[in-house]
Amino acid sequence: MPFLPRFAVVLVLGALPLVAGCAPQEAPERADGRVTRSLLAKDPPSGQEFPAYAATATGPQVEVYDGPGGAPGSTLTSPVPSGAPLTFLVVEQRGDWLQVLLPVRPNGSTGWVSAKDVVVEGVPYRLDVRTAEHAVDLYDRDQLIRTYPIGIGKRDTPTPGGTFYLKELLRPPNPEGEYGPYAYGLSGFSTTLDT
Repeated sequence: MPFLPRFAVVLVLGALPLVAGCAPQEAPERADGRVTRSLLAKDPPSGQEFPAYAATATGPQVEVYDGPGGAPGSTLTSPVPSGAPLTFLVVEQRGDWLQVLLPVRPNGSTGWVSAKDVVVEGVPYRLDVRTAEHAVDLYDRDQLIRTYPIGIGKRDTPTPGGTFYLKELLRPPNPEGEYGPYAYGLSGFSTTLDT
């Protein structure tokens, strides 16, 4: 099943603001601390910067480093088991290195990848999940598009908070089931379940 990186969406669960979840630790180019258009192979027209950027693997594996040009920490393979390409959410750029949010445990893990191993695309959309209100807000850049009602985890299996991203489009075995004909796989994991 094809997965198109343009469907990547930043997902903020709980009460964390998007900028806190996606801002570079050292904002190299913009005063507001967001990743800049310099991440793109071609600069977008003026005013077309994105609030977030996704990096998708171009080869069968991506080396993840502890720091820019540092020691390799792990290797992640692409595609992932569902068949979707390995995708990351970009946190920061330093020269030819990208700090990315990793789709691994524990939630919030980051690492550095070489820009030559990925293709970077702007992500205009984000979802802010408000668990207390049982609602999710869909934004296109900073404009609220729509609010949807949602269900959340139970006491024994709570919805984890944090900043995650959609990493894959899945087709559940039962299109009439609780997930509908399609479901998005997140980069985050349950804090109470191991599988």
